[in-house]
Amino acid sequence: MQISKKVLFEALIEEGIGVQLHYIPINKQPYYLELGYGYEDTPQMDRYYEEAISLPLFPLLKREEQDFVVETLLRLVNA
Repeated sequence: MQISKKVLFEALIEEGIGVQLHYIPINKQPYYLELGYGYEDTPQMDRYYEEAISLPLFPLLKREEQDFVVETLLRLVNA
């Protein structure tokens, strides 16, 4: 069974992992939608947006915290 991005995102948040959704295709951002963009055929860009989640990544992230993120992610996607 494949977990959806929304379900995975919410489950990671519930586990205390600060994930983000950083990537919105430029032609789908409100400013560009107002200019008439957003209806182009961009399947690879759209697929990436549908699937991408930003995991915690910063210099002070401890090894134990990294392990927790990886183990939790694996547990959720393999459930």
